[in-house]
Amino acid sequence: MEHFDRLSELLMQTNKLSVELFSKVAEQYGISHAEIFLLQQIKKSPKTIGELSRLSGFPYSTISGVVSRLEAGGYVVRQKDQQDRRVVWVRLADDVEQLERRLPFLGKTYVHELFAGMTKEEVEKLCDSFRLVNSYLLKKLEEQGERERK
Repeated sequence: MEHFDRLSELLMQTNKLSVELFSKVAEQYGISHAEIFLLQQIKKSPKTIGELSRLSGFPYSTISGVVSRLEAGGYVVRQKDQQDRRVVWVRLADDVEQLERRLPFLGKTYVHELFAGMTKEEVEKLCDSFRLVNSYLLKKLEEQGERERK
């Protein structure tokens, strides 16, 4: 059981440190952790506020406010769907490259800089560990989903 206690501590510590680090970096650019999360999602593809709400776990009204702040900052735009005018998409105001120039920590090179001191072997070991953790967590999520459907 001691191994699982240590694992629990490390997972919580890793989460806390990564949130703290991203928050400090984001603060330098005048945006919040929630805004970073939404930008990361919208960067992949345009989303509706409802989709962003489901992905983040925050209420629709909260996400709407965060999107308004991102819109005021010139990071995103709201655009009505061509087929269904009731649907509003949230898209990047600029292309991905311009966004990453404005907010470098959203680019791929940020992770390279963050872990620059690690050897290739250490990076591979870390990636293997994260893949293992993610596979177990995904399995547990799937089990939870099956229980909820019953």
